[in-house]
Amino acid sequence: MDVVFAWDHSAGDGKSGKILHDTFLTCLNTPDSNSITLKDRSFDVPVTLHTSPMDQLIDLPISLGYIVSELSREFLPQLSTKPHMATWAPIFAEPAKTRLSWVHVTKEALPSVLDACRMHETTLTAFLNALFMVSMATRLSEAKARAFSCGTPICFRHFQKAGKSDIDCNKTFMNCYAYWPFVFEQGLIAKIRQQFSDAKTNPDLDINLEDAVWDVARTIREGLLAKLKQGTKNDTVGLAKFIGDRDGHVFNTHVH
Repeated sequence: MDVVFAWDHSAGDGKSGKILHDTFLTCLNTPDSNSITLKDRSFDVPVTLHTSPMDQLIDLPISLGYIVSELSREFLPQLSTKPHMATWAPIFAEPAKTRLSWVHVTKEALPSVLDACRMHETTLTAFLNALFMVSMATRLSEAKARAFSCGTPICFRHFQKAGKSDIDCNKTFMNCYAYWPFVFEQGLIAKIRQQFSDAKTNPDLDINLEDAVWDVARTIREGLLAKLKQGTKNDTVGLAKFIGDRDGHVFNTHVH
């Protein structure tokens, strides 16, 4: 029997995928039960209530100062325009070619990559973000993108306090994460582009680009640690309950 499970964040987060796999495996290893009746090789899925909003399951405190700063950024964009804001947005709905590329790291090579991350005081997540930045910076011209913005999802499940809700976030299929943004500033991108250009003419200068990548990866890791230490306080997820038009909010966000 082949089972294909394909989902995105409209259905659940990464931990939800693990929960489904674990639950499915348990069911497969459970002796036959009469609780589910198959009809023409299918069965009716029981109707259940949607999971409560995250702010009802986890404390998401926000300060007045944070609310004011986010409101000014949202409604006064001319005061906060940054180089990483996309000048070509919104994307027009038209036929476009897509390409899917796989990058495979063998189990023999991965330990060396992880050792290098530890040696440079960073993590694989931060290192990958830095590599993506180099990839984009060396493929797009300065005229198209002077700076970039990336982000990393951070699981909020372990921040749930006992007694907050009858729902256990660690056992529930849902979206329970926050988005931590990081901006690759214009000066850094210009430096990376110059180092890449120099290395193409003089391979001995590759070391400069390599050092810059590790420095960025280390900075990202420090930012992630600070975010984890901060916890759920002053996070944009805590402001979600104030957004009346979610689609309008999402489609008005233009960043590289």
